[in-house]
Amino acid sequence: MGEILEGLSPDLALTLGAALRRRPTYVASDNSQLSLHDDGRPRLAVIGRMVHDDTTCLRRVRELRSSDAGLTIAVVQPEGTFSTLMPGCSLYLAGVDRVFTITDDRRLSSLLEFATRSAAYSPPPALRAMAVTFGGSLAGRVATWAHRNARARVSATTVASLFCRSRAYLYRSLLLEYRTTLGEQLSIGRFLWTAHLRQLGLPLAQIAAHLGYESASGVANTLKRNELD
Repeated sequence: MGEILEGLSPDLALTLGAALRRRPTYVASDNSQLSLHDDGRPRLAVIGRMVHDDTTCLRRVRELRSSDAGLTIAVVQPEGTFSTLMPGCSLYLAGVDRVFTITDDRRLSSLLEFATRSAAYSPPPALRAMAVTFGGSLAGRVATWAHRNARARVSATTVASLFCRSRAYLYRSLLLEYRTTLGEQLSIGRFLWTAHLRQLGLPLAQIAAHLGYESASGVANTLKRNELD
């Protein structure tokens, strides 16, 4: 499958593996199967804290992140587990894209949906260059998280809460260090994903469905504003 699944309970590993095998095959507008131009790199890593302790989990996340700036990384932790880390913050700083605590079927469904969506396409190559540009400071890590995760609609307030900082603090940090704002970087990330999927040959309607646009016209407007359609 090309995905990395580590440290998960046997039942969850089987459920997640089955969901990934069943993920949709996207088709081009001429009804031919879409070529994804996969570069052979894994697109998704799911790390379970059922097995890994805090130190091992953080080390593994950092290893994966350093090997590929565009890789989507999720961490699954058991219900009722409170680590010695600040809740989630150190994981997000290390490079995790989403943390899941599986307490019921609804949250399991959220994990499966996130995983299958993340594994559907290789990430935009530009993500790697952007990660080098922004570096490893707090502001840089927040910006690169925004680029990777802008395929889904996410607010600056949500990002601030994940990194355990106030929105005003992140605003000042990005402005002082890079002369930009979190909102601008979220918009850049969304455009990178939109343009990348368009360049892969997806019809506007499929891009809209994958990225959560309200309609294909929203995709067209994003591309038109950047003069790449």
